[in-house]
Amino acid sequence: MLQSHADPMREVRNAKRFAFASIAALILAFLPLYVFVFRLSPQQLIAALGPALFSFLAVELASRWEYRMRRRDVYPHILGYRLAAIHDFRQACQEAAGLLAQFLRPRAVVVAWLKEDGQELEPMAAHGMPESWLLAAPHISLAARSMKEAVD
Repeated sequence: MLQSHADPMREVRNAKRFAFASIAALILAFLPLYVFVFRLSPQQLIAALGPALFSFLAVELASRWEYRMRRRDVYPHILGYRLAAIHDFRQACQEAAGLLAQFLRPRAVVVAWLKEDGQELEPMAAHGMPESWLLAAPHISLAARSMKEAVD
């Protein structure tokens, strides 16, 4: 089932916030105990709470990994679901360019089709480029230059 959230990474961000809030709550819960009951010095307090502080780093690294893995899974599925209902090729390319721009937030997106000879890419849709660019866009030879040179 396709979720209707605008942000497919919402669950990852919420889990990260929940983990950070839980760690902060534990630190704040144990801090009075360590200071008033055990009367720890600042050095001992740092040593006692050090592992909790390292858990912030662990949560950050784990959430970055999960974010990357989730993007690899979610974005292609959403793209496939949205494009499956479109029967016009150019309209599907334009929808794909818009979705990629929404997901990845680049300055520009160009969707190109590999011509039958397998040597040139023909731009089919663009997002973030001037309106007239697509009409005058050159075919990109795969052998002659890089993609960046061709788009610039």
